Amino acid sequence: MKIPASRVKLFPNGIPDDFIGLPFAKFSEPTGTLPEIACLGSYIDRKGIQYSVPVLNRLMQKYPTLRVRFLGTGCAIEKVLADFSEAVRDRITVVPAFPKHDLPKLLRGAQVLVFPSLSEGFPLAVPEAMACGLAPIVTDIPGPTEIIVNDVNGLVVPPRDCERLEGAIELLLNDPDYLNTLRRLAYQTVQGYSWSKIAAQHLELYTSALERQKVGKPEKTVVMQG
Repeated sequence: MKIPASRVKLFPNGIPDDFIGLPFAKFSEPTGTLPEIACLGSYIDRKGIQYSVPVLNRLMQKYPTLRVRFLGTGCAIEKVLADFSEAVRDRITVVPAFPKHDLPKLLRGAQVLVFPSLSEGFPLAVPEAMACGLAPIVTDIPGPTEIIVNDVNGLVVPPRDCERLEGAIELLLNDPDYLNTLRRLAYQTVQGYSWSKIAAQHLELYTSALERQKVGKPEKTVVMQG
């Protein structure tokens, strides 16, 4: 748009205020227990299911106690289960739709978010899951990488790369200390993403612009919402 960066203010999307400050429980690994995986969003190709489903299918057969939740699929439960081996289907939970305020309850007991999307704007599913204490594994595309830094508050893998996605998931399944580190930093990252805080930042910017206009020093600023 040929607008100087100094005149552009980008605000991220926010998450509900009641997602801020949720209880955070460290994952400990009793004998035979693995972290649980959650997948959030529509069960469609754009979300990368043609790459994540074969990976999850293999891992669930390799690890007999591994469980996966698909939340907000927007499709019939049978459609999701049909893509998995019959031997693992009893360890898969599918919730086609749910009210937003139920998400913390639906994610309780899960520790890893697998989000292999191929195209996004600013996906709210990622910060919402982080607020619920999940370590995100996302693809290296615009949107998720605005909030996730690889090896800091999550893992970033190339899109359409089954091998790298599988490796990232296995890393978190087998290293609870590293998993807990990523989970804690992911959780801390989103504590400033409440809608009320972002709204206050908007008001502060507009107030500042009005004050400059009053003293005869107007400056055009482009405001963009992530």
